[in-house]
Amino acid sequence: MGVIIKEGLANGRLTRRNDAPEFAGKLEVLEKQAKRLETTVETLALTAILQQPWADVVLSGAAREAHLLENLDAPNVSWDEEVAETLGGLAEPPEQYWRTRSGLEWT
Repeated sequence: MGVIIKEGLANGRLTRRNDAPEFAGKLEVLEKQAKRLETTVETLALTAILQQPWADVVLSGAAREAHLLENLDAPNVSWDEEVAETLGGLAEPPEQYWRTRSGLEWT
């Protein structure tokens, strides 16, 4: 069996564009790690997924060429124990993810 990650950026929730107040603290952590690793929040999120041994395919959801080019750098981002531990602390329970996702406005 293969695992395809369809919403690698959580429907835009794991991007710099997410201005939800409840995400502000997590965004700050993501931005700090992204800066340390000389990448973007979005690319770092995709890199984190690529580090999972069970993820066979990761879809970025890129809508623009610039996004795609940025996302293609995910396999090249350095990954270390600090970022693994830090981002691991940002995980949310599946119930919370689905509750938030169901409340998103779709365009």
